[in-house]
Amino acid sequence: MNTNKERIQKKAVRQEQWLRFLAGCRTVGRSPKKAAILIIYSAVNIWIWFNREMVIELVNMADGGIITIVLEEILKYGIPLVALLIMLVIIMQFSYFRNSQNIRDNLWEMGLYNKASRAPLPLGKYRDKRNRNITIYEFAPLGVLKAKWNLEEIGEMLEVKKPKLEVKGGRYLLHTVPLDSDFDIDIKDDEF
Repeated sequence: MNTNKERIQKKAVRQEQWLRFLAGCRTVGRSPKKAAILIIYSAVNIWIWFNREMVIELVNMADGGIITIVLEEILKYGIPLVALLIMLVIIMQFSYFRNSQNIRDNLWEMGLYNKASRAPLPLGKYRDKRNRNITIYEFAPLGVLKAKWNLEEIGEMLEVKKPKLEVKGGRYLLHTVPLDSDFDIDIKDDEF
């Protein structure tokens, strides 16, 4: 029997997976290398699909027994489904960046979490198009209000100076500059 808390937790996990998938799709659109990975993966799967008889014959020459029968059934029905599921997982993995889970854990330890005990979800880290000195961390707030964000503490955790928080399209964008940089973020609130 599912309790209310378990339902909330399951809904939160599904929401996070969906957000990861969308962030991964945006990352593929921004990164030609990641788009190439998906294109190559798709091309290999299409080649396997159209040449499955040849693959079965190669295995048949080596074995000729029950393995061939099982492989034939897998290639008929399982390969497209498995290939699609693996592609979805790859896209979701593209939304992770180095230390994203550590950042989330640190945000939770700072008290930034919602009623379901979920910290904001890091969805991306990239350079600002207008100014390459600024690094932008993208978060899905998951119900954590902007007023709860302690920017000084977050700046210390990320080892950056003067972070600025922007709310844009249901996402929180944290604009940062490395500590060793001479560049200073001089963004007025009206620019957000």
